Amino acid sequence: MLALGIPVLAPVATAAAAPPEQCLQHPMATLPELTAFGPSAVAPGGRFVSGGAEAAADRQTAVQWIDGVPENVGMVAEYTFASDVNDAGQLVVLGRTRGSYRSFIYDDGTLQNLPTPPGYTQAVARFISNTTGVVAGVTYSDASKLRAVIWGADHQPHVLPVPDGFDDVTVNDIDEDGTVVGSVIARDGDVVSAAYWLPDGTVTLLPGTSSSEVTAVRDGVAVGTDSGQAVRWVLGSGEPGTPFAAGRPVAIAGDGTVLMEHSVITPDGVERQLEQKHPDEYGVWAAGIDDNHQVYGLENAFTGGAVRWDCS
Repeated sequence: MLALGIPVLAPVATAAAAPPEQCLQHPMATLPELTAFGPSAVAPGGRFVSGGAEAAADRQTAVQWIDGVPENVGMVAEYTFASDVNDAGQLVVLGRTRGSYRSFIYDDGTLQNLPTPPGYTQAVARFISNTTGVVAGVTYSDASKLRAVIWGADHQPHVLPVPDGFDDVTVNDIDEDGTVVGSVIARDGDVVSAAYWLPDGTVTLLPGTSSSEVTAVRDGVAVGTDSGQAVRWVLGSGEPGTPFAAGRPVAIAGDGTVLMEHSVITPDGVERQLEQKHPDEYGVWAAGIDDNHQVYGLENAFTGGAVRWDCS
């Protein structure tokens, strides 16, 4: 450029962009008689956190935290944990022994069985509505016949319908009013469509591509993925999902803040990373977010470590 007689201007110095503000990490309290604690979900109000821990070699137990204090729920099996919790302190507890699953609701210190629907061999309960107490999960008679199922206030199972042209389902969350969200899958696996079931059992496919899934819902707003993009749907509107980020949403708070796998994204698009104190290839693992923007999960997706991130 100088040989052509064109002066070269020195770049104007600019301040380096500040790194995005992180959500600071804090360890969760544990119990001395248990190891390998891991949270699985948090109730919207933040008082109750569900999870599990190891009680002995190849023996696990369900646990809960109430106001930050851990408690051993007491159901010990080869594999067990409390998978979800609501603001009433009701826990969904899943246990597996010798390949056989059993599902329970833990309410006021008592484990109550959630029976398998007639005609099916296994049922896996995973989620509980915050206001109605309805539990959602999947049931099956073999590996290729997954169906969505809910247990009502009487704890009796009700199998939800599958749209024509689809064979299997996933269930990923349940809303305050009992609306269940997930996806329906064609048997050949080439088409996976985001879907939701209203409390009366009506199933609706959400507009999207042949690879979409709802991963979380709150107050009629669902988040999930469509061809690898994180999208937001308003249930009942009939409108396509609105892309807002790359990656997979994990949960959504009452104000619309979305928990991603390693960050939170506010409704106005501000993203904050979850602090990782010892960075490595595995990264953190996020499980849930409450309405106070407290996130719960694992310090390391491989080695564990129950932690809370303050994203308030």
